Amino acid sequence: MTSQSGSPRRIDGESVLVLCFVVFTTLYLYQTLSFERTLMSDFVGPSAFPQLVAGIGLVLAVIYFLQLRFSKTRSPTNSAEAEGFLAQMAPLLPVVPIVFYVLILEPLGFLFATVIYVFVAMLLFGQALVKSLIYAFTMSTAFFIIFYYVLLTQVPMGWLIETGRVLPFLVQIRRAIEG
Repeated sequence: MTSQSGSPRRIDGESVLVLCFVVFTTLYLYQTLSFERTLMSDFVGPSAFPQLVAGIGLVLAVIYFLQLRFSKTRSPTNSAEAEGFLAQMAPLLPVVPIVFYVLILEPLGFLFATVIYVFVAMLLFGQALVKSLIYAFTMSTAFFIIFYYVLLTQVPMGWLIETGRVLPFLVQIRRAIEG
């Protein structure tokens, strides 16, 4: 793609973000197609509102790309364009540990995945290695105690690293609490 001056137009971070939004919205819309009607569902069914939201999102993305394509003025002095693609992606860097956390939550279990996530996030925000490690263990243990013992919710125990087998006392304490 070339700009009006004949030089190749760079893809800016905003366009990449909108493209990611289109991908996720399309996947979201695809998932709504498999919603089943229940016996007590309303006339339009359970997928109507999610499909409406996804449709509006896709229409807005199309409008964005049309405006980008047909705009007569593109500001070459935009500081985000001047810094380059990697500098534009820097604000999205905190999303990487969250996506990683979602991917490892089931295989590693809540406790181990949360320790890794908090540790990486603290390092990403510029904290020292030891401080990040202490904070990760403290916060993960606190969240595990709150959810697993106080609220008695089921948390993922992992299938790659089975928390119940690695730390069997955790399950024993839960059984004692439940009576």
